[in-house]
Amino acid sequence: MKYGSFYQTFKSVKFDLDFAPKSANAAGHQLADLCIGPIARYVATGIKSLPCEIVMTKINSKPGYGLKIFP
Repeated sequence: MKYGSFYQTFKSVKFDLDFAPKSANAAGHQLADLCIGPIARYVATGIKSLPCEIVMTKINSKPGYGLKIFP
C-alpha cells in the first residue's frame, strides 16, 4: 500500500488496519478460503482447474472486474 503498483496508487486511501479473531466471521473466512485456493494454484502454475473456472466466472461477471495480480 505504501508504494502502490503499476495499476493503482493508494495515496488517497486512508484507513486503520484492524484484525479480528477468526471466530468473528467464520462463514466469510470459509468462503474466502474456498475461493483463494483454486486462484492461487492457477497463479502459481498457470493451469486452470474446474474449481478455478467456476470461481473465475463469478469474478469476471461484470465489465471492469476480474483477476488482477499485483507484484
